[in-house]
Amino acid sequence: MPELSALGVAVHLLIATPVPADVDLVMMAAELRRIWQPALTLTVDAPGTVPDGGRTIWLRFADTLGPDAHARALGWTPFTEGRPGAVITISPSRIRVVVAHGPSRPCGRRTGSGCVTRLSRAVARVAAHEVGHVLLGAAGHDRSGLMRAGLDRNELLDPEPAGLTLPAGIRNLLRDRKALEARAGRTGQGPSSQ
Repeated sequence: MPELSALGVAVHLLIATPVPADVDLVMMAAELRRIWQPALTLTVDAPGTVPDGGRTIWLRFADTLGPDAHARALGWTPFTEGRPGAVITISPSRIRVVVAHGPSRPCGRRTGSGCVTRLSRAVARVAAHEVGHVLLGAAGHDRSGLMRAGLDRNELLDPEPAGLTLPAGIRNLLRDRKALEARAGRTGQGPSSQ
């Protein structure tokens, strides 16, 4: 179960390596924010940025993932003694392969606007999944939604994927928080500190 402190917290995703030419950082950041809203405030910052408060997670792009990453993994979050590290790794080359298989024209390393849009969206969704591992502190996967193992091509590319939802624990906390806020609003009092 995620900690309540994960809600309403500012999360800074700092880019630790050069961004591939066929990934639009602005598009990627917008998609990451869309996915995690309203659970948290997520900013994507360029190298050299010093975050002001909140939780910092480093994002690195690499064609190779960690030694214990699954053979078909598109991204990876290292865990040590059951705790996630603060660095997530995304493999654009592996994501390009998934994006290229299907009815749309393959992109390869081309930088046409359609290819950049599709790859940026897919990279953002893989990054959102890995951010989930860090925030939830769990290496495991859910049976559905954002935190399920192996997001498929449609979940990576569809502009409005129905199945790409926040983890159940986060959704439950949001529901509980809204109910508490509604109750506090009706009584004119703030939440109890019991």
